[in-house]
Amino acid sequence: LVLQNPFCLLAYTIASWRFFHDRVILEEITLLKFFGDDYVDYQKQVGTGLPFINGYKIDL
Repeated sequence: LVLQNPFCLLAYTIASWRFFHDRVILEEITLLKFFGDDYVDYQKQVGTGLPFINGYKIDL
């Protein structure tokens, strides 16, 4: 997949991280709009499941 090339590995890692980070943020905003406070409670108990991606945080 990364063709045994450190540059390809780095580029793939960065591209994947950016994709999933942006995707998680968009999904969590949508879930917050749809479920409201129930999703906030759920968010406090469960992480995103992806390393180094914290998700969307609400400022209360």
